[in-house]
Amino acid sequence: MDKFFQTEQQEGISIADVFKALLGKIKLLIILTLVGAIGGCALGIFNTYNVHYYGTQLEYYVNPKRSASATDTQSQFGVYGAYGKNVMDNMTKLLSSDSFAELLLLDESGLPEKMLSEEKLNDVQTKINVANDAVQEVTDLKEELDDLRDSIIPKIQLEYDFANEKYADAQAEYERESVKLNSALASNVSGDVIKRYENDVAKAKEVRDAEKTVRDEIAQKLQQNKALRLELEDQYKTKNEEALKLLDEANQTKEKILESWRKTPEYSAKLKMVKRCISFAYLTDEEKNSTNQNEFARSFFKVSIRVLNDDEFAKSLLESAKVKVPAYIKDNMAVPSGYVETSCTLTSRGDKITLLNPTYMKDQATKYAFLLAFATLAVACIIILVLENTNKRLRDCDAIPQTFGVPVLGIVPSIEFVAPKTDAVVKKETKTEGR
Repeated sequence: MDKFFQTEQQEGISIADVFKALLGKIKLLIILTLVGAIGGCALGIFNTYNVHYYGTQLEYYVNPKRSASATDTQSQFGVYGAYGKNVMDNMTKLLSSDSFAELLLLDESGLPEKMLSEEKLNDVQTKINVANDAVQEVTDLKEELDDLRDSIIPKIQLEYDFANEKYADAQAEYERESVKLNSALASNVSGDVIKRYENDVAKAKEVRDAEKTVRDEIAQKLQQNKALRLELEDQYKTKNEEALKLLDEANQTKEKILESWRKTPEYSAKLKMVKRCISFAYLTDEEKNSTNQNEFARSFFKVSIRVLNDDEFAKSLLESAKVKVPAYIKDNMAVPSGYVETSCTLTSRGDKITLLNPTYMKDQATKYAFLLAFATLAVACIIILVLENTNKRLRDCDAIPQTFGVPVLGIVPSIEFVAPKTDAVVKKETKTEGR
């Protein structure tokens, strides 16, 4: 049997056994970690699949417009051309309010989009258009009337006064020449002298008549424009009353529609969506971290648009914001004393909606893979440690007396099986030994 078996007694646990035992656990940890990474990657892809954020950012420069009476020493506005923190805070709150969010949802006519039936929408739209046309007609009429009253008539009046002065001068010259002629006739002067005086009188009369014609034409033009002014004033009064009535009816119709709209669940959902998708700010990162934010003069409003999985809504929100944000700022910004209005100018080129997160799914999948792999590894390590500490199997002969209270009489050695040598191997070894 010695030919086939070789015996060896072990003294405790060998390093090879320890390595073999650890290698199995290490393989298990690696496998579990890979499984966790793959699962985390899949979870990240599942959570972020088809998650696209569309948006852009607009930047507006705002500053108060100076009036003729303003001076550089009146306030900080004359120095910086910018607003203070309190004014910008109030404007930010107004832009972030429900009323402005509702305004962004209204179309050019002030109606909520896609709420009314086609027929009723056309009726309401027609009424609003008629009122707007009437208001525009009154506005045009008032501009014409103001131009006539403040510019055209005063200018014609000046022309008439000038022409009247020239006519008066020509009349005086004619009278002087006539006096000279009469004096010459009374003095029995020669015929040549009288003939010359007669020519002077004729020329003076011709000039006087020409100036009179010009003056009369201007007087007629002045009278016509004054009559036109009176006619336009009557038209303006009548049309203005009609336009106000039509506008009031249109506004009442719109208000009823808006009141009905505000009671629908879609209104609340849309309002929340708008407030979630658009934000307003004026502080830069430097100013946000400053201990004294009041020391900064501010001139810029930033409008950020960020919409989830709806690029069409993002585009409509952008178009609405580009029209309504500057108008709202101009109408509601507090204007300091000595200034006439607020100027609001778009300074950015954020006029297109773009995809804000092109690598979002990849980044999230990688993050989830790392997190879940680490979590799986940590949990697996804890489970292995718990199992090892709770395993009651005997691994050493010295633990038997302590556990059972009986002595160890003998130890069965480990037996390593040695395969029998073939004839070819024996012959090879014989030849080797013979050499």
